[in-house]
Amino acid sequence: MWHWILDKWYRFLDRHRAKRELSPENLKVLTEEIKDIAELSSRVWAKDQGLQERVRKICHEMDQLSQLLERSSFKRLPENKKRELHSSLVVSRDELLKGLQSAPCPTDKVQ
Repeated sequence: MWHWILDKWYRFLDRHRAKRELSPENLKVLTEEIKDIAELSSRVWAKDQGLQERVRKICHEMDQLSQLLERSSFKRLPENKKRELHSSLVVSRDELLKGLQSAPCPTDKVQ
């Protein structure tokens, strides 16, 4: 009997966590993080014109996604589509962070 109740409770917690993770507010925070990281990397890699164009494209796409997240139609999307969006945003954020970590030092002098 207790196992059944605990199982129900854990399922409820998992659903609640997933709902919170896939909420438009949480996804909007993630898009803002990606946009901030992209802008920061454009400052670090200021001389790379190819990267500057990619950063502009990323910022534009994140702005579009933020606008889509505000629409009521987003709430009607199936959970698997929201999960795919969340996982691709997390992968994008991680890739941007890796690129930012590989940035050259701004000076040759040891501080």
